[in-house]
Formats: sequence, structure tokens, C-alpha cells
Amino acid sequence: MANQCEAWIEGTWQRIDIPTALANPDLSKRCIECYGAVRIHKAGSGVSAHAEHRVGHTGCSLAQHFDGKPRKHPNPATPSAGSGEKDFEQTIVDFFQLSDNKRRILFKNDTTEPPQKTSELVTRYARKQSVVNDCLSLANGKCGKCKKPAPFRKLSNNEPFLEVHHIRPLSKNGIDEVQNTIALCPNCHRETHDRLSMDVDDE
Repeated sequence: MANQCEAWIEGTWQRIDIPTALANPDLSKRCIECYGAVRIHKAGSGVSAHAEHRVGHTGCSLAQHFDGKPRKHPNPATPSAGSGEKDFEQTIVDFFQLSDNKRRILFKNDTTEPPQKTSELVTRYARKQSVVNDCLSLANGKCGKCKKPAPFRKLSNNEPFLEVHHIRPLSKNGIDEVQNTIALCPNCHRETHDRLSMDVDDE
């Protein structure tokens, strides 16, 4: 049990007391020692209000069954929606400023070995840029399948982001002409490939 916890407030973890935690139930909260998620219990039947781990952790002296070896929780708490977290882009920027050690903790990864690399031979078909341009122009910023606007605009030129899909794949003797193409949003494009049992790179 603990009489303090940390809460995600205005983009940072800040230490707060239990009365403050009880008064703000929507904040994401974590243990001050191991960073595991905690829930706040009200006082009652001889027990004062306190923070208690949601998932037990033997590496924390504030949790039950502490084994005497302090270590971070294997599943550290993360901010939830509506808890006053930073915007997504700032969160990404902050992540890449962390040390390698802290990143390993966040990803519950104790190894220091880099991931293995593999090489694959991929066959790609030469595509006419004019066909891509004409297809996207005709789409006018909307997906040809779900009819919704493109999910975002490209930073490079502010154009709607859509992907040109060949209705009859080039790998199946389809022609690289506008009449054999459709502009799709990324979700519909991936779904179309899945429905047709096509590889991601198969056109």
C-alpha cells in the first residue's frame, strides 16, 4: 500500500497524494516506485485510503509479496485517453529523446541485442507516373471504395494521401492504364489486398 502515487497531468507524471488522486478519478495513475498501474482505494474498515497495484509485482516494496529485489514493473502504466496527455506528435518526439535504457523498459525488453535483419527479393513492376497522377486527379481527394476523404494530406505537397491500386494486378497481366486503376485510402487498399489474398507489394 502507498499513501502517494504519480498521475499523468499536463503531459508529465507528477506525484500527488491520495486525497488528490481520489478527487481526480479520470487521471492515469502509477506507482511511485515501480511505475506499475495503481487503483485508489477509499478509506474503510480500519484501513486508510491508499494506492494499490492493479497487477501484483514482486519487484516493488510497495506491493504485496516483495522479493527484496527492486525493479520496474514489467507492464508500466501509460496515459489513457482523456488524461491530459501530450499530443501524439510530441509524445513521439519525447520518446526518441529517451535513453536506450528507458526505451527498453518501456518495451519490456531486457535484451541489449539488436534485432536480426533479413533480406528478401521483391519483384516490383515499373509504373507510369502519368497514370498515377491521372488516377489521383480523377479521385479528387476521395477514396474510390469507401468514398470518404483521404485520411490526411502529405507534408511534401499538401495533396490528399491516396494509393493507386490496379484493379487487375500488373502481376496478373493487368495493364498500367487509368481505366485499370482506382485511388484508395490506405485502409481500403489493404483490405482489398486481403480480400484478394494478395501480398502487400503485389500489384
